[in-house]
Amino acid sequence: MTRMQLVERDRAGDAGLHLDPPFHPLLEPCEPLEGWGLSTYTRCAFRCRYCITGVQGASVPRVGADHLVAQLEEELARHEADHIGVGLFCDAYPPVEEELGLTRRALQVLIAHDLDLRVITKGLTVWRDVDLLADRPNVGVNVSLCSTREDLIRPYDGSAPTPRDRLDLLHRLADAGVAVELALSPWIPGVTDTAALIDAVDPAIPIRITPLRVRAPKVIATAFGRSWDQEEINAAFEREFLEVGERRNVFWSPGAPLDGSAPHITLLVSRPGRGERVGPKATGGACACP
Repeated sequence: MTRMQLVERDRAGDAGLHLDPPFHPLLEPCEPLEGWGLSTYTRCAFRCRYCITGVQGASVPRVGADHLVAQLEEELARHEADHIGVGLFCDAYPPVEEELGLTRRALQVLIAHDLDLRVITKGLTVWRDVDLLADRPNVGVNVSLCSTREDLIRPYDGSAPTPRDRLDLLHRLADAGVAVELALSPWIPGVTDTAALIDAVDPAIPIRITPLRVRAPKVIATAFGRSWDQEEINAAFEREFLEVGERRNVFWSPGAPLDGSAPHITLLVSRPGRGERVGPKATGGACACP
């Protein structure tokens, strides 16, 4: 059975847990990642306009707290998942997570299995779980942010924390021993102040820059997505790379695919191979964060 067929079987209720319908799997395949995404909530209360998975809305648990551990253990055994992005499809640290603690329960299970995993988030509550995340070579956190300018970012980032708060979070996690990256994603023309954002980050912290994707199916279906032109975004992205130039620990993804498909995704901290260009024309992996 393929990964997708396994998940569809789960959706049909053949999960062995006999939960009341509807059944929501915690793990879903991500083919570009060649791994899995874990979602603890069905929607994301941050409501970013550019969300490529289209999950904006009130953050509701996918699985009740009483069932989460058992269901996740079974799904891990069923799928033999080894590379997992926590929050890859839907942010795992919306405000309600501070109260419910579902993502913390899930992390405890994943870490007990010694899996390679990376958390992708804009949420400040991830700091609560620093005891689980620090000093683990196969565990890391991507903090997502695309501008230092609160006035420019707010129309796009919904109710996500301020740039200052996210930059502070990034550095506190790094100081605590967490393997962190800044996911400068999405890069948005006229909004992202690339050089200023790079300068605001400790040079020891990797930064991965990926452009706005407006031809992703969930984005192009919106008025927001249709108001942009992907070719123009990609051209502006390359011009920005040439203007900013190569910087230590800063990696630029290729331009977004014009057919709306997902680029290859790299989750864990990686470095370009010998002879590989780091820029919009490169063929390397893109940042994990949507």
